[in-house]
Amino acid sequence: MNVLPDSRSGIDWEERARSFQTDSRGVLFKSLPPLLNQYLHDWHVAEVLRVVDQSTPSARFRVLDLGCGYGRLSRALHDARPEAQLVGMDISRTFARLYRQETGGAAVVSDLNAALPVGSESFDLILMVTALMYLSPASRQRLMRDALRALKPAGRLVIVETSRRGARIYSGFGALALLAKIAGFVDNSVRTNGHLFAYPEIESLVAESGGSVARRSGVVLFTVLFPILFVLDRIGARGFAERLLRRCRPWPGIKKHSLHICYEVSRLAPTVSEGPEPGRYAFEGVG
Repeated sequence: MNVLPDSRSGIDWEERARSFQTDSRGVLFKSLPPLLNQYLHDWHVAEVLRVVDQSTPSARFRVLDLGCGYGRLSRALHDARPEAQLVGMDISRTFARLYRQETGGAAVVSDLNAALPVGSESFDLILMVTALMYLSPASRQRLMRDALRALKPAGRLVIVETSRRGARIYSGFGALALLAKIAGFVDNSVRTNGHLFAYPEIESLVAESGGSVARRSGVVLFTVLFPILFVLDRIGARGFAERLLRRCRPWPGIKKHSLHICYEVSRLAPTVSEGPEPGRYAFEGVG
């Protein structure tokens, strides 16, 4: 069982995209019951739509979804704001193709370790969900600078990343893997090559890159109850698990004990980074 998110390093994401297609296990946790992946997905969507609801409707509202997968977030955003112009970017060609099919937006193939190939002040909203954890420190810094550069002055960047403390709680400090092995649910691997962020690592990265964290939220109760929720689902007590999940409401504020932490980031001032001229794209289009 992977009780932590899978790393893009060491995983054939093209093969994974072909295997899972538009199944959320392909972009969230591949070993989790659908009920628990759905909870995380719904929370991510709610955070994105909350930011969108605060923006001014515009036919030129532009969104960049970095590490977009098949478009699970952009698809919900398209339903809420059909006028939005969507661009997804992923290392997998299959995911990029699926993104275009699912959202009607532009689909591009690009490695986030390289400079972000977009123009300055091009987007109203940029999504960066569990993308930084798979990059080297230097690449994380470059991507953060480039993302802030690509934001319009009043734009917002939504980041979701894994908290080191939250991950330890989520796994029951190793107890969940042992329980899973004893019960024969899944394999007991808890290793991940992805970086787990210590608090306030993300905040420091944002500040150093010319941004400001305007809001944080987390799912602390979900994280604490996860071992119980997982077992309940596995033994067929889904109704009880659903009742517990309804109590696991996201909380705003500093939530370093949450498995995932969502950050809403604004741009403080124009940032300097190498990249294409404003309004031009250097990425590869996918049909």
